[in-house]
Amino acid sequence: MADLNVYLTTFNCGRKPVNIDYFSHFLFDGLSKSSPLPPDLLVLSLQEIAPIAYGFLGGTLLTPYFTRFTQAVADAARNTFSSQNVSYHEPIVRNAGMTAIMVFAREEVWHRIQQVESAGVGVGLWEMGNKGAVGVRLSVGGAGEDSTTPFTFVAAHLAPMEPEWERRNQDWRSICENLVFEPESPPNDTTSHHPPDETEPLLSKPSSSSSSTPSNPSSLYRPQTNLFLLGDLNYRASDVPPNPSLPSPPIPWPQPVSDPTNPHHYTHLLRQDQLLREKNAGKTLHNLVEAPIKFPPTYKYSSAAQKEAANSIQSVEDCTAVYIIWRRRRK
Repeated sequence: MADLNVYLTTFNCGRKPVNIDYFSHFLFDGLSKSSPLPPDLLVLSLQEIAPIAYGFLGGTLLTPYFTRFTQAVADAARNTFSSQNVSYHEPIVRNAGMTAIMVFAREEVWHRIQQVESAGVGVGLWEMGNKGAVGVRLSVGGAGEDSTTPFTFVAAHLAPMEPEWERRNQDWRSICENLVFEPESPPNDTTSHHPPDETEPLLSKPSSSSSSTPSNPSSLYRPQTNLFLLGDLNYRASDVPPNPSLPSPPIPWPQPVSDPTNPHHYTHLLRQDQLLREKNAGKTLHNLVEAPIKFPPTYKYSSAAQKEAANSIQSVEDCTAVYIIWRRRRK
């Protein structure tokens, strides 16, 4: 089958409804400016999707939050690909506590989706779900009867704070051990379904659309799948937080400079990067490959800093959409 164009975006919602206009304006900024190619699959990894009680209760309480993202995607597609008549079907939406994933497919691709599975797990304190991971696994059919391309998308949110890298490693281990995918009906399945037998487990009944069986559980590292992990992993560029009482920080924090030889250029932070260090030590993100880092760290600013920045911005075009790739955040 022809290559599929997959676009991945991660965003921490801060427990508030997303600003539709702002999010849609920057959503496709990662594409080529000259001739943007519409993604066949668009995946949103969302953290802190709503207030904590809403995240735990789920259901219709989360519907307004997801609906705003669906509208933002529709607006972004219309504005970015105005001459190509691009539209996305209603997404596959799953959440585990406050962590959520939305998988959009172009209409012509949506009708080829099959073998859908999903999984969710909470990590951290009592595995409540304020942090955790949620995944969607699916296959996209090709021209031939046996031609399919399998994908596994996992949205994750790991423990915060600079000194907690070992906690983040443990969160990753918990995700690997406990994220078990259960079969569902394909989103385009129009056949009638009878209610499950009350004597059978609700989430472990095999369906004809999945190759998973009780004796062959569908784990995170399933052979012959294209695995993508995205989210707020919270690994930091330092083991200690910035301390404003010190005369100078222990390392030069990045500044808006373009010269890589300047000690304030963000590339110098990679020497202390926790994710690179722990991955090289074999303690996290096993067998995964990270794309080259071509952007500085992103982090939350104080209210005073945000106000000062807002006063200096003349228009929305002057902003940098740092949220599009949210690799690290500073609490």
